[in-house]
Amino acid sequence: MNVLVLPLQFGEPQFRMVPPYWSVAIEIQMYLLLFLFIARHERLALLALAAGAFYHLACLSDDAGFGARYFTAPAAMLSFSIGALIYFGAKRGLLNVSPATTAWAFAAWTVNLSAGQIRRNPTPKFEPNIDPIKYRPKLKCCFPLERATYL
Repeated sequence: MNVLVLPLQFGEPQFRMVPPYWSVAIEIQMYLLLFLFIARHERLALLALAAGAFYHLACLSDDAGFGARYFTAPAAMLSFSIGALIYFGAKRGLLNVSPATTAWAFAAWTVNLSAGQIRRNPTPKFEPNIDPIKYRPKLKCCFPLERATYL
């Protein structure tokens, strides 16, 4: 495991040499949590789901930016715990997916993918008079003990 990538998941990703590498850091952390705790028992997966939902609700109520809800490991807790619960549901026989359901899901995914390719708005024009320092997005932390603002 390359532990040098773990600090890459904090903050905004624009300073990194390889911008999408923040997701590798988050996946390493989440798979480690899955292996050690979340995927061990259904109750732990439910607890992780509650923690992930609470984190997202706290970020929304604290008016945290998109980066806090997307680029951090606690933000990924929601989706990874849903995956663990799907695993436990399939293990108990609660999840039975037929080929017809798979075909419908693939069709819905294809429609969604195609709809995402449609350009709804024209590309905005470049305005050289905008000060990039003044309009730089800020990331607020949504932990109650630390209410810092990152530039």
